[in-house]
Amino acid sequence: MPRTDARHNWATRGLEVGPNAGDTGGMSTSVPTVRGYHDLRPLPGGHSGEMFLARPDGDAAAPLDEVVLRIYGAGHRRRGPEAPGVQTGVLRLVSGLVPAPRLVEWRSVEYGAETGLLVMSRLPGVPLVDVLPTATDALQRRLGASLGEALGRLSGIALTGVGSFLDHRLTLGPYPEHAESLVGWFDHLHRNTELELLYPHEADAVRLLCARAETLLEVSPRACLVHGDLSASQRPVRPRVR
Repeated sequence: MPRTDARHNWATRGLEVGPNAGDTGGMSTSVPTVRGYHDLRPLPGGHSGEMFLARPDGDAAAPLDEVVLRIYGAGHRRRGPEAPGVQTGVLRLVSGLVPAPRLVEWRSVEYGAETGLLVMSRLPGVPLVDVLPTATDALQRRLGASLGEALGRLSGIALTGVGSFLDHRLTLGPYPEHAESLVGWFDHLHRNTELELLYPHEADAVRLLCARAETLLEVSPRACLVHGDLSASQRPVRPRVR
């Protein structure tokens, strides 16, 4: 199933890394300086160290008081030069179909920038991970139904084939190494991430679920858009809005 691959490194002309540090989910991150934006603060919730809240300068392209900046390479993750363009293409594709930030601008080393940059509007709400511990059964059901509806809409966005996106035009290419199958991808992550903390029977259960899903995918003649990193820490929700 097509998805964006997050392991790349991107950039913008006019970016400098300053001495200040901020907290993003327990991770110390230097606060950069970006041409066209000021008052940058690390955005809690993610794990890349690349997400910041900022205010546009007077001549910036955004008619917004506050925007979200993704500064590729500012954190600990390393991505290829295609990453900002890929995420730009996906935002354009899903605009109006699922709750997603509005694209403000993007910059790429492939088009002369020194560092990759993605500027978006900020979605309202609080991270789902902060709501779940105290959510009632009724609220959990409502949140689950809402999330399921969004995923259902994604499944309706048909694509011409499977693979990873390569550029802002969403050209399809091969999957990255280890991602040719769900079982292979889980085994790769299980050895290199916090999934190693799973008990053996839990890991076996997840691997079995991946194998069953792979069987279903093999018999399907169609391809659709899927979310490659749908974690509770990155999904803003508004539990009091009905």
